[in-house]
Amino acid sequence: MEKVHLITISLLLIASFYSIVQSIDASVTKSHKCLNITDAEREKFYEWKEEKNKTYKTPEAEEKALKNFVKALRKIESFNNQMNKTYSQSYDPEFIDKDPEKFIREQAGFKIPKNVKFSTLPNDDDDGSNSGVEYDASTTELTSSTTKQKIVKSAQLKDPKTTKITTLKTTTFKTTTSRRKPSTIQNARTTPKITTTKAPKLPTSVNYTKYMQSVMEQGQCGSCYIISSVALVEYDSKVNRNINQTLSSQNVLDCINDDDPCSGGWPGVALDFVKYNGVADGSKGKYVYTGIPQSCNKTFTPLRNISNWCSYFLSGNEYELQKLVAKQPVVVGVSLTFNMMYYKKGVFYDEACTNNIDHAVVVVGYGTDGANGDYWIIRNSWGINWGVKGYGLFSRNRNNSCGIANVAFTLC
Repeated sequence: MEKVHLITISLLLIASFYSIVQSIDASVTKSHKCLNITDAEREKFYEWKEEKNKTYKTPEAEEKALKNFVKALRKIESFNNQMNKTYSQSYDPEFIDKDPEKFIREQAGFKIPKNVKFSTLPNDDDDGSNSGVEYDASTTELTSSTTKQKIVKSAQLKDPKTTKITTLKTTTFKTTTSRRKPSTIQNARTTPKITTTKAPKLPTSVNYTKYMQSVMEQGQCGSCYIISSVALVEYDSKVNRNINQTLSSQNVLDCINDDDPCSGGWPGVALDFVKYNGVADGSKGKYVYTGIPQSCNKTFTPLRNISNWCSYFLSGNEYELQKLVAKQPVVVGVSLTFNMMYYKKGVFYDEACTNNIDHAVVVVGYGTDGANGDYWIIRNSWGINWGVKGYGLFSRNRNNSCGIANVAFTLC
C-alpha cells in the first residue's frame, strides 16, 4: 500500500513539473508572439546580422538577439520621429542585439575608491602640476598637503559603491593683502592702485580628435577606465613626443594589480601603472587589445611612460572643466543611460541621466552648435560604429548633464 502511495505521489510530482515547464514555454512563446515581429523587421535584422558578421551559438540565442534588436529598432524609430530632439539615434553599433541592462552593467567601469587623492585645481596661469589634495569620502573634507588648510564642503559624497557624487557648493576663502612699507617719495600716502586678475578668455572651441588614435571597443569588459587613461598617453605621445602609435590597453589590463580588472576601476590606478611601469605598443602584431584579462606578458618593452598625472574634484563646475580641456584632453566619468547606447549624432541630452557616474570617457574638445547649444566632444570606447566614428557631442553648460564635470584626470 505504501509503495502504491509513493508511486502516486511521484506521478503527481512529475505531472506538476511537466505542467510548470509547459506554462513557462507557453509564457515565453506568448511573450515572443506579443512582440509581433514583422517580416520587414526580421529582414532588417538579417541584413544587420550579415553586415556585422554576427553569428550565434544556438537558434535560441539568435531568436533572443532578434527580439532585442527589434525592441531597440522600435525605440530608435520612435525617438527619431519626435520633434524638438537635439540628437538622433541609430542601430549601427554591434551591441544593439544585446539586452540593454546587461550591456550597461558590462560597460560601467568607472569606480570611485573610498579615499582618493585629488590635485588642487590649477590657477589660471599655472600648468596644473601643483601639490595634491586628499579627499576623504567619509568626512567629505579636502586637506591640502602643503598648507594643511581644511576645506569643508557643503554637501556629502555618497557611498563610493554607488559612485554617486552630488554637486557641491563652491568653497570660498578669506584673502589677505600684503602690507607695503611707506614709500619715501612725495606721494607716499597715495593709495596703491589695486589690479584685479580677470578670468582667462578661453577659446570658443577646441577639437583634439585628429591627434587621437583609433577609437577602441571595450567589449564585454568594464575597462573604460583603462582605455580612456591610455588615450591621454597616446595624445601626449603624438603631440609632444612624435610617437604616433596605438598604446596597449591590454598591457595595463593584464599587468595591473587587480584580480578582476574587467569589473571596473579608477583611472588613477591605470595612470599610475603607466607612470611606474610604462605601457607597451598596442598596434597590430604587438600587445593588442582583446578585452579578456590574461597573464601579464613581460616580454614586451614599454614604449611610453608618463612623469605625472593629476585628478580634480570639480564639483559639477563645467567652467573648470572647460579650462582643463582648453589645454589638453581630459578623462571624466559620466552616467550611462539606455539612450546613450543608440546615440548617432547631434548634441546628446537625456533627462534620465543622473550624477551617478559609472563610465569613463575622454573629453577631446568643446564647442557650440547653433541649433542645440554648447557641447563637449567625447571619445567613447564602444567602437567606431557608435556615434560619429566613435565620438559624440554631449550637452555642455546644462546643469552638469550626466555628471560630466564631477571629476577629471589629466597628464600634468
